[in-house]
Amino acid sequence: MGNDRFPLLATVGERSFSVKCAAVLCWAVMSPSRDPDVRCRILDAAERLFYDRGVQAVGVDAVVADAGVATKTLYVHFGSKDALVEAYLRRRDQRWLGWLRSAVAAAEPGPARVLAVFDALAEWFAEASFNGCAFINVAGELVHSPTARAVSRDHKRALRALLHEVADDTGVADPAVLAGRLMLLVEGAIVTAHVEGDAEAAMRGRSAAAALLELAGAKLAAIPTSDVQYSVRRGEMSREDHDVFRVTREVRGDPQRGRGRP
Repeated sequence: MGNDRFPLLATVGERSFSVKCAAVLCWAVMSPSRDPDVRCRILDAAERLFYDRGVQAVGVDAVVADAGVATKTLYVHFGSKDALVEAYLRRRDQRWLGWLRSAVAAAEPGPARVLAVFDALAEWFAEASFNGCAFINVAGELVHSPTARAVSRDHKRALRALLHEVADDTGVADPAVLAGRLMLLVEGAIVTAHVEGDAEAAMRGRSAAAALLELAGAKLAAIPTSDVQYSVRRGEMSREDHDVFRVTREVRGDPQRGRGRP
């Protein structure tokens, strides 16, 4: 049975099916595949170029040349340069926060993890490829792009949430307040290191974070006195700031830790 009773329809159906198959095969041959390795290679190239030179200064041609792919391949995977920029930022967000989270987790639980944030920043600032915060850079470049600014805000919120976790682990009375202050220290250190070329900004941020921990009531034994003394010797903390540590410790009934100056 089937189309035996309607031979004309059967012929038309077979031809229609053949045309559809031919179209699919033609698309498969002529169009680049959505190979995840190719997508990754394009993103790697975009990240290198966008982070080093800026989003507006780098065209699609430069990205495809660096990635070793055709322009059509880039558009098959991302559709537009704007979508490529968003994908670059989303991936960098995950990688950067993952890196910082790992650095923090490697430290002892408690106040030491706050200081570990700034130790990680110091390592980052010392890298030859360091060019500031990718999200601040893009937000400044693409002022009128709602997507770019939204992705940048998402990143900063995620960073603030991570700092809140770290602050909460110190046992202070108000971790939200401490996290907000740490956020300002982190952002300030990044901008200072980038704009002024000052890699020591991380260590000054570290000494300021130690002061915040003291004043917030973190366990004093967990904050090495050597950190404070080192900061004074390096000029990262003034002797006046050091006296704040001394007075704070004396008021809290721990004069021994507050005596003497380096």
